[in-house]
Amino acid sequence: MTGTVVTPTSIAVVVEDDEDARGLAAAIIEDSGLKVIACGNAEDALEQMCLHGSNVALLFADMDLSSGMDGEALAQIVRRNWPDTCVLVTSHRDSDAALPDHAVYMPKPWEPADMLAAMMNLRRSRSA
Repeated sequence: MTGTVVTPTSIAVVVEDDEDARGLAAAIIEDSGLKVIACGNAEDALEQMCLHGSNVALLFADMDLSSGMDGEALAQIVRRNWPDTCVLVTSHRDSDAALPDHAVYMPKPWEPADMLAAMMNLRRSRSA
């Protein structure tokens, strides 16, 4: 059998309605060693979580999605149903949202180094 073998907790779900930002986030996360499933809306991301949830190490979500469910609601659902998944959210607005416990907020615009630092903080907080 050939192809990529998905190991437990080796997937990241990236949810961003801006195609360029989604591509950049996906590339950075892939470079960190995770397989990325990129979604343009929260509903698609939730579907992917239902399919792969036990293997998803990271949810990266824009809080301000342009249609349907927002990233804040998605983060709450993921935390409730997949508590071992790290949650990293981003937005142009302040982080006054009711984020789930252990979620990390990263303001936009962000740089690749910001994302890598946030991912490291998530890993540290989850292992503490």
